[in-house]
Amino acid sequence: MIYILPFIMILIFTPIIRKFALKKGFTDNADGGPLKIHKEPVALLGGLAILVAVGVSLFVNRMPYTVCRNEIMGIVVGGLMVFGVGLWDDIREIGPVFRLWAHILAGIVILLAGLKVNFIPIAVVAVPLTLFYIVGAINAFNITDGMDGLCAGISLISCVGYFFLGLKSGNALLYSFSAIIFMALLGFLPYNFHPAKIFLGDAGSGFLGFMLGTMAVMATSKPYNIANFIAAILVIGVPVFDMAFAILRRLIRRKPLFIGDRDHLYDLLLKKRWSQPKVWGVMCGIQGILVIIGLAVGGGR
Repeated sequence: MIYILPFIMILIFTPIIRKFALKKGFTDNADGGPLKIHKEPVALLGGLAILVAVGVSLFVNRMPYTVCRNEIMGIVVGGLMVFGVGLWDDIREIGPVFRLWAHILAGIVILLAGLKVNFIPIAVVAVPLTLFYIVGAINAFNITDGMDGLCAGISLISCVGYFFLGLKSGNALLYSFSAIIFMALLGFLPYNFHPAKIFLGDAGSGFLGFMLGTMAVMATSKPYNIANFIAAILVIGVPVFDMAFAILRRLIRRKPLFIGDRDHLYDLLLKKRWSQPKVWGVMCGIQGILVIIGLAVGGGR
């Protein structure tokens, strides 16, 4: 019953937050910029609805607190940091270097909370790998937030993957977090699906990326378990592979790594005049296949 709470809260708070954002002018305006494909101003602050739903649900759901207090506090603090920087960027654009350092600092908070990629349990390997997971996931999911409902849809499917990885491995913290965020996204997606009534914004996509990156870290806690290491990546495969190709593409073209473009896979499909719902279905379908492969590969105790 506790996992119904984020779904109910999202249904209640999203319209309220949307109305507030429109009234106060917190919108993503269709100004004809090269990275904008929507035609009308759309409310931002969708990430705030998810943050509230997840935060309250974590407070009410005390099941994993008795053994995971430090880890949960680290996730909460790091998530608030990423959300805050993203919100600042939504309201007033900030430089990519500042944003990157903020994401690294959030990763350090996760390390201090006792969570790390433990595939090779040596600090000189585990620490940078954990930071790479966290920072990479934040930016990877931000990349997917370029089309209505895509980031939310892929995140929802990834949560399914981490939920079952958590069950298979007996990781209560992992399956609890994934269930809460899944239910929040399930309630949010109808508002975010094409034509979107509200956007996640950088605050929302960054928060989801941080949470899913942290779940990936949780899923790789078994030393020398290559199956779980691979599975954790596959469960967030579409954003990870898309970001990897984006970095390679920009390096080949000698373009700045932090400047967005419209050459992602979903963009190429849109350029072929596919409808947004069709592209959404294809991208989420690919993500679903990767999750199934990941579940087949990993999750052992």
